[in-house]
Amino acid sequence: MKSYFYLSIVAVCACLLTGCASTPIYHDVKASLTPQAGKGLVLFYYKSGAFGGLAKWHIYANDKVLTAKFKRGSFYSYQADPGELRLFTTKNVTYIGVLPSLFGLIPEDQPTIHIEPNQTYYMEMSNDFSNANPAGGVKLKQISKEGGEEGIKDCQWINPP
Repeated sequence: MKSYFYLSIVAVCACLLTGCASTPIYHDVKASLTPQAGKGLVLFYYKSGAFGGLAKWHIYANDKVLTAKFKRGSFYSYQADPGELRLFTTKNVTYIGVLPSLFGLIPEDQPTIHIEPNQTYYMEMSNDFSNANPAGGVKLKQISKEGGEEGIKDCQWINPP
């Protein structure tokens, strides 16, 4: 009887650990990720790492929320209209069951990029422990295609069709 109990515990843990395994990985869907006609494709990614794994982030483009599920090890694709694209993020701490934190209400300092039709842009989210932000935060920065392809390759797509 005990062996069935332990086997059940192992099965549940395995399901929890691989629950996202059905989520597509970038390198498996790379060929299908192209800009729509007349738009630019923006790929946001946050590489896996030791710190900040539980936190989720909101991503905004021109004051419109794109997702509230962005986290380490994931990427998000966005078909953007040509022109200026203002980006920023805020922390989503409601996952721990508390009222939204003041930290979640303050947008992180983020870039504005210029979108050209039929181009792909890579935006990397990384930890920011600079002198301007000694308590830590995140920063979005535009990355070259080569750097973006390397950084995003093992990330899970959080908005597949």
